[in-house]
Amino acid sequence: MLHQDNLGHIFDLMDENLNPSISIGYHAHNNFQMAYANCIEVLNKKVDRTILVDASLYGMGKSAGNTPIELISMYMNEHFGKSYDVNQMLEAIEINIMDIYNKLPWGYNLFYYIAAANKCHPNYVSFLMNKKTLSVKSINEILKDIEPAKKLLYSKEHIEELYLLYQKTECDDDEIMKLLSAELSAEKVLLIGPGSSVTSEGDKIREYVNANHPIIVSINYIPDGIMPHYLFITNSKRYAQMATKLNESIYKSIKTIATSNVTQTKGCFTYVLNYSSLIDAGTEIPDNSLIMLLRALEKLGIREIGLAGFDGYSESKINYFRTEMEYSFAKEKAQYLNNYARKFLSSYQKRIAVKYVTKSYYED
Repeated sequence: MLHQDNLGHIFDLMDENLNPSISIGYHAHNNFQMAYANCIEVLNKKVDRTILVDASLYGMGKSAGNTPIELISMYMNEHFGKSYDVNQMLEAIEINIMDIYNKLPWGYNLFYYIAAANKCHPNYVSFLMNKKTLSVKSINEILKDIEPAKKLLYSKEHIEELYLLYQKTECDDDEIMKLLSAELSAEKVLLIGPGSSVTSEGDKIREYVNANHPIIVSINYIPDGIMPHYLFITNSKRYAQMATKLNESIYKSIKTIATSNVTQTKGCFTYVLNYSSLIDAGTEIPDNSLIMLLRALEKLGIREIGLAGFDGYSESKINYFRTEMEYSFAKEKAQYLNNYARKFLSSYQKRIAVKYVTKSYYED
């Protein structure tokens, strides 16, 4: 987190108060791309003591990495008359280090920048990014609310509480629910999810649509080859990725139903539903978008629902038809997620008819 003025202040305090026989060493992390520059700053201090700077080949090190030894050696050769063999270092990087780097990369990236900028434990950042429901702006806003005493000591309970608090933007949706009920209650509804079966079982989906003429609602994405009537949005990050597309003329007919935690980038959503009334706060992952929508549809009086592209989660297979949509926790929590959805749907089907148009782990 140090820039040169902070670093200089700390160095000067140590230099003024330590016995001259004591060496001062500096070990830099590269969260702000300052490791190399800060090492140069320390080396150029005019003091009567030994100065050390740490470095590693190609900056190899945990997280954002450290000062690259080949860079600092080159600098010291040019400015301090040293004779480090930089070519030998480059040889070692090519032969030994690049293999490791390609498999387990380190170095400056957005993740470690956010952690350093907010002066917090990186696990807070990974927790929020793994949700894949938040924009970077939202993540920064949540991190600013971490209690100072907990910034560097990670607390999963604290960040979960802040996440839910941030998402709970309340709104009165009574009138909206009446409008939606008038539009949808007498209709069959087909929900489209992002599972790989949307592609592999596309014929089944088209057959169902041709036979039943349902109202089509897609969740957090616009499917290829199927024009939805409604788009249900619970995920700010996915919405930000779709916002430009939604403004194209071909998609102007799609009505948007957003939960109140999602902030629109331009114009307004057709309908906004109260987020906190749809989540299940007692579960490990409270904002499952399918279950949120099923809860809303039950309140609207829908009697028959088709599910396509809700394949459930596999520990070994890709769970989405686009790999970039994959949630990092999906494989780790696959069994839990499937069991939770299966239990919910088993109870739900006692009240509302549900047809699985494509294969799903959620089926009993």
